[in-house]
Amino acid sequence: MAYLLLAQNKQETPFQFEMHHYWMVQNHNLAADRPIERITRTVSDRLPRWRYLERLHKAQLERRAAPGFAQPISHNDWHKIAKGALDTYDRWTESKKRNGDSQPCPSIVITETPIEGNYFSLCDDGIALISLANWRRFFSPSSAAEFVLSASQRVALRLVYGDEIRNHNPTRGCIWDFCQNLADAKVSCTLAYLCETCEANLRKVAEQKQIDEVKQLISNAWIGDTGKIGTVAYDLKKLYAQDLHRASAHHVGLWSAIKSGMKSDAGKLVLDVLKSAGTALLVVFLALKFPDVSRLIKSGPPEKKDVTPTPAAAAGLQANPSPISVPVPILVPVPLAVPLPILVPVPAPDPALPPAEPLSRAP
Repeated sequence: MAYLLLAQNKQETPFQFEMHHYWMVQNHNLAADRPIERITRTVSDRLPRWRYLERLHKAQLERRAAPGFAQPISHNDWHKIAKGALDTYDRWTESKKRNGDSQPCPSIVITETPIEGNYFSLCDDGIALISLANWRRFFSPSSAAEFVLSASQRVALRLVYGDEIRNHNPTRGCIWDFCQNLADAKVSCTLAYLCETCEANLRKVAEQKQIDEVKQLISNAWIGDTGKIGTVAYDLKKLYAQDLHRASAHHVGLWSAIKSGMKSDAGKLVLDVLKSAGTALLVVFLALKFPDVSRLIKSGPPEKKDVTPTPAAAAGLQANPSPISVPVPILVPVPLAVPLPILVPVPAPDPALPPAEPLSRAP
């Protein structure tokens, strides 16, 4: 977010932006830390990818340095609370001799503490307050960075040019629309131009060149495209992994921090351990839920059968592939057959015929 706001200084504008981090006040003024704070700071320093812990720690430091921002800010007390926080910061810079060329000037306080009445920003007497509490509800899918950019441009005009620039009730898509209907705030943030009334009021206190510069600035055409090298949008995506025109917060959330942490070597080791533990738990669950599966796992795969061809199969005969019993014929002993005499009928001799002479053997 700081990069996007400070990138405006490269444009021809009648004002210049500076960035001050308020958590540094309490970080240098701590006399003694509680153990939990030391642990949080140590983890944030050693694991820079886990920025969510770092953000929690810095938010805690800011609340201790400016306790007025620890609860929703009243519409009547906001200026007193913001001015008290700025005075504390100015005293710290002077005591530490870190002032440099920084001088008291109109200031914009950006906070996540909500403002009562669902106000997005307030501005009066050289101080402006911008709250990020409800940006996602009313500005999504635009990013928080785009919301802060538009709100900063809006209040900067008021801080520089005074009361001539003020909001108006009709919603025109102008940067100074009051937006009684909060859903219309997205329209004003996206279109972001100066209506005729606001431009006429600005012409009372600014030259035409300055007006043209302001109109060029709030159009945000200088942001460019993510596909073109050297543009602000390209640098934001490359250096900070932040894509404009998308619902992304100004900080890395818990889930994004976890995903980024898992890309490190320690994160990969933790992921491998979790995978192994998950696999073991799944096996135990299956073993208890399905006993047959457990027995199958314990017995292992079935033994392979010998598929070597038998001699009978090699000879072309059909071998019996299974040990099924084949019926064997039962031999019953039978007594041997006794030859019976065969009776052949012989005709009786005829008395009219002479008797047959006996056959004689040749000598």
